[in-house]
Amino acid sequence: MFSPAAYHVTTLDGEVKVDLTTATPAPVPTPAPAPAPKPAPSGQGKYKIVIDAGHGGSDSGAVGAAGNYEKTLTLSVASKVAADLRNNPNFNVIMTRTGDTLPSLQDRVDIANGAKADVFLSIHANSAVPSAHGTETYYRTSQSSTFAAIIHKHLISATGFFDRGVKTANYYVIKNTSMPSTLVELGFLTNSAENQTMLTPQFQQRVADALAAGITEYYNKYH
Repeated sequence: MFSPAAYHVTTLDGEVKVDLTTATPAPVPTPAPAPAPKPAPSGQGKYKIVIDAGHGGSDSGAVGAAGNYEKTLTLSVASKVAADLRNNPNFNVIMTRTGDTLPSLQDRVDIANGAKADVFLSIHANSAVPSAHGTETYYRTSQSSTFAAIIHKHLISATGFFDRGVKTANYYVIKNTSMPSTLVELGFLTNSAENQTMLTPQFQQRVADALAAGITEYYNKYH
């Protein structure tokens, strides 16, 4: 196959001269480079878990038999749960508070719903007459019943306290969050024996490990 050519004719002293030139082929356009892929935002694609330490700041929560505060216990346990869960690369753990602050109940709900969390766990301790004792777990919506049951199974084994069961309640944070949600009452701060046990670091770590194990079991079964 011949390349196309151009020619130029001239006449000089009765002599015809033809000059041929090879046409320059049109340049092939260079394709534009593909845009570099954008990195996924941090936490995207991970299982989002919100851990809520009850009370905080000016709201001490229940006052224990030894003068200790519920807000301190809940933050200690919640921080340990978060640390356990963060060992799993599939989890993105969000805490509603990490210090002695007081997010409102609506703030806590907004954090969970805004993050489109997969599960929500709120940690509390009980108060009543000194003889009241035991561990209990609450949920509100039907989608939360299985999550609450799994959490309670692990929790009651860890506390060693009387099993008060899994119950429904209208607590604001489990009523208004849109994902499976549960609220646990570890024990009674107003019961001197339970309070003394709950103050120990060993108890707090054991309970945190159990709550993390419950969340992990739920994730493995239903994610």
